[in-house]
Amino acid sequence: MPPATADSADTADNATSGGAIREEHCSTCEAIVPHRVTVEIREGRSEEVIRRGTGKYSRGPYRATECCRCERSTAARIDNR
Repeated sequence: MPPATADSADTADNATSGGAIREEHCSTCEAIVPHRVTVEIREGRSEEVIRRGTGKYSRGPYRATECCRCERSTAARIDNR
């Protein structure tokens, strides 16, 4: 296995310490800036789930982003349920 370079160590640290860093558009900054991107498992919070009382059983993957400049956070469910 080849020795780790500074670039590969940075990538590994980003992946394990809270997400990968990607250049994405931020609607607050109105520019393409670095964002921390993670995948999180969150409980369902839709009105239907709350009404049925099944929130604790309803979990799904969400893609969460945080702007490294203005710290604005967004999250979107990954699957299309």
